[in-house]
Amino acid sequence: MRYCYKVTLLADVVMSSLSSTEVSESLDYLSGSAFMGIAANYLFKTKPKDYDVFDDIFSGKIRFLDAHPLIQGKRSFKIPLSLHKPKVKDDGEIYRFDGKPVPRTEIDPNADPKDTIQMKQVRKGFFTAESTTWKKVEPEHQYTMKSSYDSKTRCADEGALFGYDALVKGSEWVFVMESDDEKKTVADELDGFFTSKNHRIGKSKTSQYGNVKIEFVEKEESDDCKYFNPQIKTFQDGEYKGAQYKEYKVYADSRLCFFDKNGQATFQPTAEQLGFKEGEILWNKSFVRKYVFTPRNSMRNAYDGDIACIDKGSVFTVAVTVSSGDDYRGRKVVGEYNSIGLGQIIVNPEFLEEHPEHLKDIDKNYAKPAVQCSDPLIAWLDAKQKEKKVEQEIAEKVNENVKGIVGGKVTASQWGVLRAKARTAIVENKKWIDFHDDLFSEQVISKDKWGKEEKKGYLLKDRLNKVWKNKIGSLKEAFERAESSWTDVQKLRYLELLCAAAAKKSKDNGGK
Repeated sequence: MRYCYKVTLLADVVMSSLSSTEVSESLDYLSGSAFMGIAANYLFKTKPKDYDVFDDIFSGKIRFLDAHPLIQGKRSFKIPLSLHKPKVKDDGEIYRFDGKPVPRTEIDPNADPKDTIQMKQVRKGFFTAESTTWKKVEPEHQYTMKSSYDSKTRCADEGALFGYDALVKGSEWVFVMESDDEKKTVADELDGFFTSKNHRIGKSKTSQYGNVKIEFVEKEESDDCKYFNPQIKTFQDGEYKGAQYKEYKVYADSRLCFFDKNGQATFQPTAEQLGFKEGEILWNKSFVRKYVFTPRNSMRNAYDGDIACIDKGSVFTVAVTVSSGDDYRGRKVVGEYNSIGLGQIIVNPEFLEEHPEHLKDIDKNYAKPAVQCSDPLIAWLDAKQKEKKVEQEIAEKVNENVKGIVGGKVTASQWGVLRAKARTAIVENKKWIDFHDDLFSEQVISKDKWGKEEKKGYLLKDRLNKVWKNKIGSLKEAFERAESSWTDVQKLRYLELLCAAAAKKSKDNGGK
């Protein structure tokens, strides 16, 4: 029985790849041991003392698999280590599974047939495959520096600086719990507990990290779980050592741990340990990376022993005689530490049958939960950020409009007078529309004995109109270009900076 869940990170999660408290890179997936820890903690607290929790959780009868990124609604797989691409970007988009140099004639028919393109492994990221097009994503990380606190000096503790590399909140993952038939009742109980409330996983989960939400997606009794398995294909038969062999590709869907006959961890398993009755691993066609990690038990507040294993994404090629007649295709569980998700392999997955023609990177547009905080400092910083953004908009608007208003008879000192009026209006908290009237209003406020009218607008007064009359139209247009979303103070600030920029560009001030 398989239970599939969607895991959403409500906070950053630290899945440390090392046991040290110093800077270490986080894993790019959620380890199955984190979910096993949630289950074990629940059973130990709710079951009687004589209940055999170890038979449920640590025997491998219930298995908690690693959570992989969710890519456009599909469960992803770790990039196989057999996948290679050109070392140089200019060599085009070419992918191969053997890592051998590729003739340059594949991208340039006129190239020298002896010239080749060097290839390198694609080691990072997860993917989903659709025919020969793969969609790839690299989980986003966030690094934060921390320091211990010295209560005596009320400062950071000297020499106690460390950092956390975390998977970012808002990202979505797929997690699977497997159960043998005899443990179905316990698995159903854990299923209800997983989805009943939010949980905390990873390192520093008593602090700001580790809050996750687990949602039930699907329960399957067969291998048809759409969130779980790729399509399986049969590879062509080949010849090895003069005999007819059938080649199988074994993909490590999780970390793999094997012991030799002396009980020591080994990085060179046999074909039998990979689930084959007989056969031989072709190491010259295999791509394997080693990995050592130290699991931590938070209940005991201690680390367990190191686990030496083969890393996720490794690919083995196994040659089996055709006469054996056995079919080894499909998903299997092998090796040790199956309860925490190790030992998951897929034999002959479809995505290893034909190399991709395109490997498309998918944007990580995570819907990050909004931060809820009533701290006055946060509100002040937010206001300052918005204010800075408007200042940038004002500066850009000034640069766009200053050329249209300079020139003519207006001098730098006259621009300075207008700038001073704008500054006074800001201090007096005057409305933008009122200041506009102070400059451009054609309202007649008086007449002299000869009948000559005196208008309210500062720039329309008789003594100034001779200087400003050719610029009044362009200045009004510049006024109208002030953003409607700005406050009156911001609009007046726009005019103040506009006048300052015009003064600098005036001819009598050395401008052009």
